[in-house]
Amino acid sequence: MPQKTQESTQESTQENLTINAKKIIHEMNNNPKVTIAKLAKICGLSTSAVQKNISQLRKQNFVKRIGPDKGGQWEVSD
Repeated sequence: MPQKTQESTQESTQENLTINAKKIIHEMNNNPKVTIAKLAKICGLSTSAVQKNISQLRKQNFVKRIGPDKGGQWEVSD
């Protein structure tokens, strides 16, 4: 049985993301300095819902925060 490569595993995992998580990743790609408040407004979610989505994205290694909470930026994994 062939093993999945890391890339194909990540692609299949990305397909399983929620629409909101995909929107968040898209916005982070477009503007790495986007704030949680701005993401909440764009996605039509509460800030706590955005934080929950980001927490899951971080656990799955899709995004990480570079720098401090204020003045830092988001890095999205390829």
